[in-house]
Amino acid sequence: IMKKETIAKNASTDILRLCHSNLDTRTLRIEILKRLKTVIPFDYIFFSTTDPSKKLFTSSVFDETPTWALFQFLENEFLHEDFNQFHTLLKDHRAVGVLSEQTQHILPASRRYREILKPLALGDEMRGVFVANGACWGTMCLHRAQDAPEYTATQARFLARLAPHIADGLRKAMLLAPSSA
Repeated sequence: IMKKETIAKNASTDILRLCHSNLDTRTLRIEILKRLKTVIPFDYIFFSTTDPSKKLFTSSVFDETPTWALFQFLENEFLHEDFNQFHTLLKDHRAVGVLSEQTQHILPASRRYREILKPLALGDEMRGVFVANGACWGTMCLHRAQDAPEYTATQARFLARLAPHIADGLRKAMLLAPSSA
């Protein structure tokens, strides 16, 4: 059995390689998620590319979600105050935020948890923003099932260390993508 440190090192090396591999944004995100899952277990994902000038999602990779939840997610993100919203992470220069940590382990303190995550049988949430040269190129939410353990500080640090590289990979993939009419 490989030690956790070896698994993390291998995943980190693979993700760095992927970020410099000229993959399209969708393939890049899917492959990054496969490697992340070996170090940071999760049950549901949302991983977007972002228009760096408008800070709006341009495309997303996510698990099947009821339409009501997608609309509530956007409403929560842009119209309500809550913990670890992407614009807050960006403003505070935090690459990663963990909901359980921010709510002091009282998830129902979060409107997003009460209105979206709990009805979907989800528990803790780790969010990331991917910034390169002062511009946000993507965002991520990793969710765990309600009965799963909370995310750890070690897992948050792992994603935070990779965040600038993921940002650079997303930036390159978006800039290399053929422009469409």
